[in-house]
Amino acid sequence: GDIVDAVSKIQNYYLIESRGAEMAKEFFDLIHIRAYSRVGFKSALHDSVLWAIGYILIGGIVYFVQENYLTTVDTQVLRWTVHVSPLVWFTKLASFGYLAVSTGCCIYMSQYYIGVVCKRAFNTLFGSRAMFLLTFSICTFAVLGLLYKGVFSKPNLIEFCGAVYKISPDFAARLYHFLMNYFRPSLFESGIMSIVASAVSIALPLVTVVFFKYIRRKKEVIED
Repeated sequence: GDIVDAVSKIQNYYLIESRGAEMAKEFFDLIHIRAYSRVGFKSALHDSVLWAIGYILIGGIVYFVQENYLTTVDTQVLRWTVHVSPLVWFTKLASFGYLAVSTGCCIYMSQYYIGVVCKRAFNTLFGSRAMFLLTFSICTFAVLGLLYKGVFSKPNLIEFCGAVYKISPDFAARLYHFLMNYFRPSLFESGIMSIVASAVSIALPLVTVVFFKYIRRKKEVIED
């Protein structure tokens, strides 16, 4: 199943436990652990791959098309001149769509962090998801950093575009502009964003777990 199915099952556990019907911790056996771990891993893998494709690859294609074939406008914001790139930034924001939805599901299920089985289900799903996102962001940052400093260093790009210039001067000029002004900076930017996005996706559900715990405790004190 996917993360939405997992939320639905956790809701069912919550309904049982919130009515005072105790569920033995043995109910959540190795089969459940494997199933919820798989959901967490698959959701993180799916979100990360789609983000990388959208943010880096499709974002680069949109930038190249916009710079070479579409009209762009420079806008003055206070003392700074901002190069307006609505298509590029829309593409980059859209690439976070699936990550945002999955994070929203984790935030939603955090309100059911009550009872033995609900807690185990949430911890298993969220733990596997968080570990993958953290690993992915660190590896992405390392790989993109190496590409930024090595393969796509300025001397290498000049040499590569110089070879292309001998075949097609016009295309070589456009290619160099694209690589130097978008692709190379985007490698560094993407590495940073992968860490930021993963950190936010991990932190928000944890914050909401603490928040709902505080609300429940406050409610219990008022009722007492």
